[in-house]
Amino acid sequence: MSWRTVIEIWDPPWRFIDVQEKGPYKTWRHTHRFIQVRGGTELQDEVVYELPLGVVGRVVHEWVVKRDLDAIFDYREKTIREIFERASLHGCKD
Repeated sequence: MSWRTVIEIWDPPWRFIDVQEKGPYKTWRHTHRFIQVRGGTELQDEVVYELPLGVVGRVVHEWVVKRDLDAIFDYREKTIREIFERASLHGCKD
């Protein structure tokens, strides 16, 4: 699948937003936020998207797309946690 996103807003260290320029969605806008919290940083994602094909797209969403997106973000959360846990074990603070 060919998919291209562009960074629409770059606002370090607080957030960045990517939007689909070419890909499978009718629209895709993904906001990544970095919130300073006691003891570290909280990462928050907000994804607003729309599938093509009207009713067919909504059916495919329920059967396939929602599950795939949940799996992708679950994997990303798990991987980020593992990376930062390893870093803290090795004394990295930044």
